[in-house]
Amino acid sequence: MYGTVKYRFNNHCHTSVSDGELSPKNIADLLKGHPSLVLSVTDHLRIGAYDTLGDHPQIVPGIEVKVSEGNVDFLIHTETPGELENFYREVIEPANPSKTMFGPIDMDAEHLLSEVEERGHTAVLAHYWAPEGLSALPPDRQRFLAKRFRPFVEYNGRMGRARNAEARRFARKLHLPMVAGADSHLHDQHTDTFTSVRLPEGTPPTMRNLFEEIRKRKVQFRLRNAGWVDTMRTVWKATKSVVQRFDGFNGLLHAIKTKNQRLDY
Repeated sequence: MYGTVKYRFNNHCHTSVSDGELSPKNIADLLKGHPSLVLSVTDHLRIGAYDTLGDHPQIVPGIEVKVSEGNVDFLIHTETPGELENFYREVIEPANPSKTMFGPIDMDAEHLLSEVEERGHTAVLAHYWAPEGLSALPPDRQRFLAKRFRPFVEYNGRMGRARNAEARRFARKLHLPMVAGADSHLHDQHTDTFTSVRLPEGTPPTMRNLFEEIRKRKVQFRLRNAGWVDTMRTVWKATKSVVQRFDGFNGLLHAIKTKNQRLDY
């Protein structure tokens, strides 16, 4: 009789390819010391980290995509790096002629989620109660997207207790599964928030295996709610990356100035 293996799955990480502190090689080195840790590298509109990471057994391929509708962010996860590259080349690149990294692509949420569903990938609503979360959209639109596509809702390690409570409330209201992602930008953030997932011994921690188990809701969440010091460190790193590249700067200013609409659903 086979036993189970417990994995710590953090589905939201960034590398130096976008606005993270660690290089892809640093990520690979980190995983050597944490054999039960599984990360999804979800750089902003970039997949270059996978040139180094390849088909790593502790990495779930992913990307963070901002759509033009409300500047809302989504995390997209695939089964293999090849599937991620195809998604990027066939869906993201044509909608991003300016090759922006931090700005939105020319696509609305419904179109993006339809492409994800058609290809058998997994979509996660990143940082739901942030200015660039799904809560920025009108309530009817939120309900339609949630009921039509049944995405996962993210517990976000950088959001804080109150905003994560709103994400949980939204997920429960619409019967959506949740997943915990650290939104890791700095070295010490990669292991502070995760979903504990048990898989049968010998079952690889792939996108499909992990998310199927999470959808059954037989998992545990470890969530570190960020304090103000952690938030300021992360914002400084992300802002520095945006300013250095002069990419998405107007979008960043808009996000800072915009008060999140506390709309019911």
